[in-house]
Amino acid sequence: LLINVLVWLTWSGAVVTVWGLPLESLLENAVVQEILSRALAIAVVVVALTIFVKFSRVVTDWLLSSPDLARNRNWRTMTPLVLTAVRALAVFTGVVVILERLGVNVGPILAGAGILGLGVGMGAQSLVKDVINGISILLMDTLSVGDYVTIGGKSGTVEIVGLRSIRLRDSAGNLTVVPNSMVDTIVNMTRDYSQDLIEFTVPYDADPDAMLKMTQEVADDLSGDYMWRRYLTSPVAVVGVTAFDANGTTIRLKVSTTAGDQWAVGRELRLRLKRRMLQDGIKSTWFGQNVIYHPGQDGGTAPPSTGGNSTAD
Repeated sequence: LLINVLVWLTWSGAVVTVWGLPLESLLENAVVQEILSRALAIAVVVVALTIFVKFSRVVTDWLLSSPDLARNRNWRTMTPLVLTAVRALAVFTGVVVILERLGVNVGPILAGAGILGLGVGMGAQSLVKDVINGISILLMDTLSVGDYVTIGGKSGTVEIVGLRSIRLRDSAGNLTVVPNSMVDTIVNMTRDYSQDLIEFTVPYDADPDAMLKMTQEVADDLSGDYMWRRYLTSPVAVVGVTAFDANGTTIRLKVSTTAGDQWAVGRELRLRLKRRMLQDGIKSTWFGQNVIYHPGQDGGTAPPSTGGNSTAD
């Protein structure tokens, strides 16, 4: 654009000289000087805006193509948004400067723009709140596309993080759209690392030491398995006995994995525990099953009976 302006000015000067017009007299005229001054200022503004817009596009493409920054999904979302806002502000400023150089009173325009912005803000408070909360969520980097989160009692995989809403897809394939203004608590289950607490219940007559030994062997076997240890950030930990209830004794394990792999590792560990219990002849209890001991005639204890609705004699 700048080259085109210079070529046009050179061509105009050559034409004036060929036609024999008094170029020096024209340049000394106050009106002509004012016109040229304003035209030059407008040309400088237009050239500066063009260079800025093109430079911002180059910067945006470079940032989005950078391998290190491209892995940050929130950065890819924020970069175009911020640069677009900066470009819009620059263009608005340039238009105001051009109108001012053309002799237009920009005071009423700026005042009208302020009043219009205030009216839009008051009439669309929910929209403004959505946008403000959306920017805050993106800046805090609390979630990204692909994370499994719980927001407002709704759980699912994040598909889109926008300025107005967050879209979640649950395991049944249902899409949930949560407005950003309603986001007050975010539970991210796949950020940095993940954990899973696994509990199973064994009968009261089972030897607790033997149960803990068996559990530790299963945990060590999984921790040493090449196919699964790559997902573990630490060996599977046997927490121990955590509860006594109507169903028996509860034993807990803790699994620490890379982000999002806790469910797969947990399923494999539960499967191995079940297989080992079947192999060792350990009968696991089921919820709702009651074990009731009947007193014998001689004051001893008779064999137990089981049943969901059994009562003692």
